[in-house]
Amino acid sequence: MSWGLVKLGSVVANCNSERIPLKKADRANRSGKYRYFGASGVIDSIDDYLFDGEYLLIGEDGANLLARSTPIAFMVKGQFWVNNHAHVLKFNGKVDLSYLSYFINSINLESYITGSAQPKLNKAKLDSIEIPLPYPDDPEKSLKEQKRIAAILDKADGIRRKRQQAIQLADDFLRSVFLDMFGDPVTNPKGWEVKPLGESCSLQGGYAFKSKDYTDIGTPIVKITNVHFEDLDWSDVDYVPESFVASKSGFLLSTGDLVMAMTRPIIKSLGAVKVVEVKDSDLPCLLNQRVGRFIGYGSSFNRDFLKYFLYSSYFKNEVEKLCSVALQPNVSAKQIESIPAYLPSMELQNKFSGIVSEVKNASRSMAKADKVTFFEALSQKAFKGEL
Repeated sequence: MSWGLVKLGSVVANCNSERIPLKKADRANRSGKYRYFGASGVIDSIDDYLFDGEYLLIGEDGANLLARSTPIAFMVKGQFWVNNHAHVLKFNGKVDLSYLSYFINSINLESYITGSAQPKLNKAKLDSIEIPLPYPDDPEKSLKEQKRIAAILDKADGIRRKRQQAIQLADDFLRSVFLDMFGDPVTNPKGWEVKPLGESCSLQGGYAFKSKDYTDIGTPIVKITNVHFEDLDWSDVDYVPESFVASKSGFLLSTGDLVMAMTRPIIKSLGAVKVVEVKDSDLPCLLNQRVGRFIGYGSSFNRDFLKYFLYSSYFKNEVEKLCSVALQPNVSAKQIESIPAYLPSMELQNKFSGIVSEVKNASRSMAKADKVTFFEALSQKAFKGEL
């Protein structure tokens, strides 16, 4: 089989000029059924759409370009809106978009990325990426082979997704172990001592960074919009100058920190309280106002126990109760600290922590094997013409 290299910009239709970014405040007044995409996926839903059909979106900026915690390229079908943080590519008869998506996600893009504090893959750099195509002189035959390769990778990706589901099941397992070892916090069947959460830890609020201080590059700040899931969502991010880190070091987050949004509308719109664990890949970042960090828990709680207590339905329901009666738009640290919490023995907490460590090690091994062996090796063979 003959192969050739072509520039990405010559084999797709770029639709970036059709993108329209909307500020969060504007989106809040335009709630609807259509997906609103950013650099790493859906970040909102609004009342209208810009695109209708099948497209390939590729992240244009953000930490994920280097961290690769989520796919940089992803297929989108149907009616949707895109902001200015994702390139929008459309099929023009020369390259299968699914094939292109797998290729982009398989290669190291660092040589195409500009900026360090705020990584960016601009259109010129994107267009210059060389794409290997089978049968470059026979478009019909080339597309047929591209689709065959993409179909094989689809099946392999399905296996990878099942492994990812297994990793999620591991977390579900730990939640079950938590309830088995300590009992439901609602009924406290094991009779543990109960005290207000604030007697065992504190919820530190973030710094009130001003919008006039925001920059295009610098150190990202964790706002309420970033605390959506059990991982920080960096698809919509603001930055402050790196010089702020020294003067605001008390708000610098660390790996393992547990943070939550403290704004009533965010909690209510998500349908549940979201407590997020800060990862290595999120750093460095600073804590913004209306996001709280749990601190000072070492003498009463170990971190793993506290994490799964905060993940519990009991804690989430207690916070939602506060939201339902609060007149003000925010839930205060004092209110969160008033929530009753049981205090199992530290010996049992440490035993639970040991189980968490074992399960995490197994999950990491599974994730590592998934990331660097089977699918990656298959992708490399695919784009070398060895499948």
